[in-house]
Amino acid sequence: MPQPQIVFYELPDKDPQMIVRASCKLVSEYYRAHSHVHILTADESTLATIDETLWNYPANSFVPHMRASETQHGCLVTIECASSFQGLGTVLINHNRDVPECIEQFERVCEFVLQHPNVKEQARSKFVRYREQYGKPNFVPLPDWDNSPILDY
Repeated sequence: MPQPQIVFYELPDKDPQMIVRASCKLVSEYYRAHSHVHILTADESTLATIDETLWNYPANSFVPHMRASETQHGCLVTIECASSFQGLGTVLINHNRDVPECIEQFERVCEFVLQHPNVKEQARSKFVRYREQYGKPNFVPLPDWDNSPILDY
């Protein structure tokens, strides 16, 4: 399998909830494109927040999803807080603090960056690790992500 394409999406926001909202919007766009998406979180709390947000954001666009450990055939979107992943995957949306072990199972890995010093520092660290292992990641500023499709950037 070829190396995954790594994409860092930079949000103009400082609120950590915006990463969840932007992720759910991106998941919705990939879901409508019939792509298999796996969302990896750092903990159960973040997983629960993403699970809840996928039910109602963006408005009127519920995305069917399941825990990866409970996946049934045909489910395009999975969420989990374990660093390993067994199953189909085209896109990985990483909410983990580190570079996950399972990224080579995916064609694309998505990371989000906020305008918050701690989040930016964590993203810089991951950017360096991705660059060392997989070549230079793509960096995409999303100045109006809430009003425009993210995949069009």
